[in-house]
Amino acid sequence: MVLKTINLIIIMNIFSNCNWFAKGIKIELNNFNSTTISNIVVTYSGGNKSLSDLGVGKSHTFIVNPNGDSGLTLEYIDQTGNKIERKIDVYFGKNYSGKITINIEQNNKIEIKDNSHS
Repeated sequence: MVLKTINLIIIMNIFSNCNWFAKGIKIELNNFNSTTISNIVVTYSGGNKSLSDLGVGKSHTFIVNPNGDSGLTLEYIDQTGNKIERKIDVYFGKNYSGKITINIEQNNKIEIKDNSHS
């Protein structure tokens, strides 16, 4: 009985740490800026994801499921109170999967790594 319980725990852990069953694109935001950014909104076809703030050196990940062909727009408030809005140069569709990494660098420079695929 103990062995069956341990095996079940191992199997559950494996499936909970993978994205085999997660539909959509994983979006990872990384704040490499020198200060916290706030009021973050990522917009895509059919929806948006928001986050109140993201501290220096912190990351946040979420899954987006567009309702059709899509790109991304990133909005946030920087350390001086300015609203920053950037169109992210990526393309993905309804049945795509993979990961898009958005790095917010010093002086609000944005770097993208697109590993999405159909």
